[in-house]
Parts: sequence; structure tokens; C-alpha cells
Amino acid sequence: MILLTVGLLALRASTCKEYDCKGLTTCIGTCQSFLKGTPCQVDISDIELYFDFYYLKHIEVNTTCWENYVTYWIQESGESPGMTLLEYENKQKGTLKRVERNGDQWAAMGRKQISPYP
Repeated sequence: MILLTVGLLALRASTCKEYDCKGLTTCIGTCQSFLKGTPCQVDISDIELYFDFYYLKHIEVNTTCWENYVTYWIQESGESPGMTLLEYENKQKGTLKRVERNGDQWAAMGRKQISPYP
């Protein structure tokens, strides 16, 4: 019984909440860097919509994949006209988990969604 209690306390100590993780980290059991993975081709529409709506920016995006997640390596590439909240809510797919500044560029991570394009 004591071992079970100790094990449960250790498990609780190793879990985190997304708000516990700072900067370029995310909560997956523990806070860990999301700047990882191997190059992959996935749907990037959610991150493009996010920057169009929140920052009025067009972006260039490279992606890396790991487990069931994708890391977006982002560079601003110009101004965009933006969109209304209703347009944003109707178009976005809810795949983003975190968007952070990475020096003079940006990085983000989210759930992997395979691109419908080859």
C-alpha cells in the first residue's frame, strides 16, 4: 500500500498543465521542448489563419513532426488584410496548442493533421 501511495505521488508530481510550461515547451506528461521532429508535410491552414487573424501577417512555414504532433517553424513574410472573428472561427480546425516567439521568428506546435495535398 505504501508503494502504491508513493507511486501515485510520483505520477502526480510528473504531470503538468500547459500553463506550467514556459517558452518553447509544452505539457506532454512533463514540460518538454516542442522544437523537435523530422521534416514532414502537413496541413498548415490553422497556423496561417492564426497569424492572419491575430497579427495581420502572412507567413512562411516549415514543419517537423514527432509522435502525433507537429512543430511549425514560422517566419513573417508580409502584411495581410486580416479577417473577422466569425471567418476565423468558421475556418480554423482547432489543431494549434501553443504559439511562441522564437528569437526574431516564431514557433508553434499542435496536433498533426495530414495535408489533403500530395
